[in-house]
Amino acid sequence: NLHSLRLFDIDFTGPHPYLFQMQNLEVFEMDGIYLEWNLDMLSGLPRLKKLSCGIGNSRLRGSLKSVRALRDTLTHLSLHGCRQVTGSLHDLRDLRHTLMKLDLQGCDLVTGSLDNLRSFSLLESDVTAGDFPSLTTTDALFLKALGRLDAAANSFTFKSITSIDIEDVYFDGVEINLDVVSYFPNLQRFMYSGGHNNDIVGSLKSFLVHRHCLTELHLRDCEEVLGSLSDLRDFQHLESLDLRGTMITVDVQNIRPNDFPSLKDATYIGHPWFVKDAHDFMRFLHERNRHSSRCSGYQYCGHLHLHTKSPEHYHPHLEYLATGELPHDSSEEFTLQFVKVGPRMGWRWTTGYGYYFETSWLDDEPVAADERYDEYWEELESKTRDKLGPFRGMYDPPPTEEANRQVLRAFIRYPLAFSVERRVRPRTE
Repeated sequence: NLHSLRLFDIDFTGPHPYLFQMQNLEVFEMDGIYLEWNLDMLSGLPRLKKLSCGIGNSRLRGSLKSVRALRDTLTHLSLHGCRQVTGSLHDLRDLRHTLMKLDLQGCDLVTGSLDNLRSFSLLESDVTAGDFPSLTTTDALFLKALGRLDAAANSFTFKSITSIDIEDVYFDGVEINLDVVSYFPNLQRFMYSGGHNNDIVGSLKSFLVHRHCLTELHLRDCEEVLGSLSDLRDFQHLESLDLRGTMITVDVQNIRPNDFPSLKDATYIGHPWFVKDAHDFMRFLHERNRHSSRCSGYQYCGHLHLHTKSPEHYHPHLEYLATGELPHDSSEEFTLQFVKVGPRMGWRWTTGYGYYFETSWLDDEPVAADERYDEYWEELESKTRDKLGPFRGMYDPPPTEEANRQVLRAFIRYPLAFSVERRVRPRTE
């Protein structure tokens, strides 16, 4: 009478036929399981609705044709990372009226050679827009197929698909243009996560057709994606946005007060290109996040920094202060940090070695006559005066790497010149 079976991190030895002779099993999930089995064993699970095999199921073999045995019941199929599974999208046509979620990333048919990719051409495999009407989420499989077609020459659409999730997949040299999203008019989620991907190209404006429905858009590290943040300002339902690592311009000056009304966290919108843009960038984030319930990364956002392609981006090389020798390489960089003192919010540049710059304030200072002003003053001294080090009196990083080296050398030679005197609390009239 077992209806649901979930197996995680188990190393089976020998055959286990009884796992595949459960007449009432509806949910079968496994991850990190080293079990020798074949997809043709699914015939022993006639009521199965959900099959999920996570990364690590390298011993699963067989053809997608075996899944046809579940044509009347299966709604969710995930064979992520099952590299021994073969077949084509056409093999699943018998499930087109029941299948709601499909994930075949990492299977041989997805990551194989260009010859294998031909089997995913919607025209060659005879899969049409009328197939899979219940499918609501898909992955790189569809994009690879659509990427080979001319969008202008094909007017069909997949109206039921609302989610595209791509994780840790490289397209083997098959360039995917974002224009393919036009095939999915009701798209709500487009999520890419993984390593740097130069195979996803195109413009952010390709998503304009989804301004009425898109709620999540993640394009992190898609370095060939172009556009401006303002291209998305009419997206009233957008809740989650991650444009880090793209070539998108964060033109916050073109964002109107009522734009992005549903955005829950604005700290992943991208990076400023120049130091002079940092204040407007941080003020924008402050205004967007001050009423947000997501405050875990509000006071310190280590991912906020100049775009790595910016001509003003360089590493601070603060190891020089400890060793006296300039390193050949460094993973540290100047980052942007929020500073909250009492009711007042500000921001500053900081480094990975504990030193930071002077604070630029976004809110007015409390009145000295306020009964809690003493608490504010003590907190102000402790948070903004102790670790200025070589950057005392500086609000922005030096303009060039050589100028930064000169500052560090001066600090080593004349440390007393950079000492900070304790300020006197203003008197109340």
